[in-house]
Amino acid sequence: MIRAAINFDRAMALSLLHATEGRTDFSVDETILLLADSLFQVTGHDAWTWEQLANGVAALAPQALATALIARIRGAAPQHRLTTWASTEATHVLSACIANAPSIAIELLALWEQDERFVEGLGTELADAVGSRGLAEWATDDRRQAALARLTSAVPQPLTSDLMSRFGAESVFAAKLRGAQHPRWWSGSLAEALRTRAVIVRAASAGPNVSAEFQTWANATAAWLETAAERAGDDET
Repeated sequence: MIRAAINFDRAMALSLLHATEGRTDFSVDETILLLADSLFQVTGHDAWTWEQLANGVAALAPQALATALIARIRGAAPQHRLTTWASTEATHVLSACIANAPSIAIELLALWEQDERFVEGLGTELADAVGSRGLAEWATDDRRQAALARLTSAVPQPLTSDLMSRFGAESVFAAKLRGAQHPRWWSGSLAEALRTRAVIVRAASAGPNVSAEFQTWANATAAWLETAAERAGDDET
């Protein structure tokens, strides 16, 4: 019944397969093909069903699933920006694939030229899996350095500290990462939110095994946030 449903309604095939809870002769390879072929055809509850099935496969065959999904995303990239598709669910599933097979991260990073928003949605999980050397080799121009700032965190960690030492505290990467420290949303006083962020960033400069370039960046960013807090406070009074 599942195989028959694939020919006329993949969403129904997904629901039928999910309902079996694994009690079927439908193979992992067949499931991967169904998931890949239906990626751009499911929304709403069908997308939820798609994600549940995909998460199970990500634990069993992460490399094969990721390879199939990447191929579909790469092939459909020019079109899917204008359509609704299971991009959020795919992000979750590919994050699970990365956790089970970190080498996949390099292939995902290569998708950035075709779909920046989707790849950047994978965030620190993707960046951590690629590692500082791979990220530095990839970020060969200002545009990619800016993207790299959106993939990493300013929280003191070896990855960010190492990247800062590679690019420098005055690089595009450093500037974009600094700008990302300004709160995008907040409740209450903006001045207080900025002061709190400044304290966190300054404390990061004192973390263990932090590079000199990261210390320079963190102290300068904290000062920038403190100045912004003073201006916000003037506006609030």
